[in-house]
Amino acid sequence: MHVRAEALRPDRVLVSASGPLDLATAPRLADVLRAESPGRNVIVDLSDATFIDSTGLAVLLNASRRAVARSTYLVVVCPQGPVLRMFELALLLETLRVVDSVAAALDALDAAENGPYRPV
Repeated sequence: MHVRAEALRPDRVLVSASGPLDLATAPRLADVLRAESPGRNVIVDLSDATFIDSTGLAVLLNASRRAVARSTYLVVVCPQGPVLRMFELALLLETLRVVDSVAAALDALDAAENGPYRPV
């Protein structure tokens, strides 16, 4: 798995992950999310992820909880495919904010500034 972070604005960061997100690779994503997220809204782009297991889902849930505790937002980009199917099977589409493109994630963050979206 390859993970990279790119500051979009001072208050927003895009974290992109490619390849499998599983027990062996999830800690790398968790480390980047912890390092990049304080005080910033985070977009996690899984467009190039090929697989996700419960460890990867837990990393995203924990990052979302940290964001809520810090009054920031986390949006996950996940287009159609096997990774999105795992979110559906785990019933996480309502818990995490999952959208199909980075543009939709940016729109969600813009809308949040006008009336916050909070995962349940």
